[in-house]
Amino acid sequence: GQVVMRAGLMALKLMNERFYQALNKKADYLVVSLNDCFMKHQLNVRVVNYYSAMQFVFSQRNPLNYQEAEGMKDPSLYQEFYQYLLSRNIIFPPVQQEPFFISGKHSRNDLDVLITEIKEFFLNKMDV
Repeated sequence: GQVVMRAGLMALKLMNERFYQALNKKADYLVVSLNDCFMKHQLNVRVVNYYSAMQFVFSQRNPLNYQEAEGMKDPSLYQEFYQYLLSRNIIFPPVQQEPFFISGKHSRNDLDVLITEIKEFFLNKMDV
């Protein structure tokens, strides 16, 4: 028990401000890359985030509150998206209401692969 607690405290110390700044920078890169594409092609999809926690909404704008976000769901489309990513060995939450996260272990290359696959799905699905 004591060894586990000590290891946990050491891990928390390693997660300093620089770690979170780098993580937020990765999240911003992902969100901006996707939303720029979605806006350019006038797609009815956006990625909304709070730092490294993200979620898809099906709208051409970000929701202003939780109630609006609830109205921007499309379970059928999200399920197709989920299956598409799964077929490419990318694990995502199985329902739209669950946020997805990136971690400190995700590399720029990991993010680029994810961005490419997400763009490919929505550009093909929404007939651009």
